[in-house]
Amino acid sequence: MPHLLSQAKSFSTALLRSSQHLQIAADPYKVDQRQFYSRKAIAKDRKSTSRTRQQDAVVLIDFLQKAHLFLQLFAAATLYSEGDKSSISSALMTIDILLRHYEQQKMKYKSLATRDDLMLTSIEIGWFIIDKYYKRSDEVPVYTAALLLDPLKRLTYIKKNWHPSWIKPAVAKATQI
Repeated sequence: MPHLLSQAKSFSTALLRSSQHLQIAADPYKVDQRQFYSRKAIAKDRKSTSRTRQQDAVVLIDFLQKAHLFLQLFAAATLYSEGDKSSISSALMTIDILLRHYEQQKMKYKSLATRDDLMLTSIEIGWFIIDKYYKRSDEVPVYTAALLLDPLKRLTYIKKNWHPSWIKPAVAKATQI
């Protein structure tokens, strides 16, 4: 789990740097754009208008900035998960928070006012990956046991944050430890 969060934090930092570089590259008056393209890409680019290139750059910058903002929670989750206060029970709680973040962002980019198909696709891919890790926690009942034993969480947290069909089997496995 911390490894996944660290990768997301690194990716977020790289996205921010990329969007900053692209903002400079998108302005043809400030920088000779040819230094950002390979020879093959330059030849292909000559066939298209500079307006199309600028529009593409603007779309890419917009996406990188949105992706960077989306991943900010991962950076915070990484710091939380690596701290001296982290515990096994906090791992599932962190994933619950991240999944809720995915749900909120998915709704945001589905709405007519802020619709963004590229962000929706990216969110769905990320959801698939994080959900894969979340489902694997079913195989290791110690996560549920840790939640049940944590005085701040216990069964109340599980009932509030988990799908009702997951609770009984998870608690049964945890009590067998």
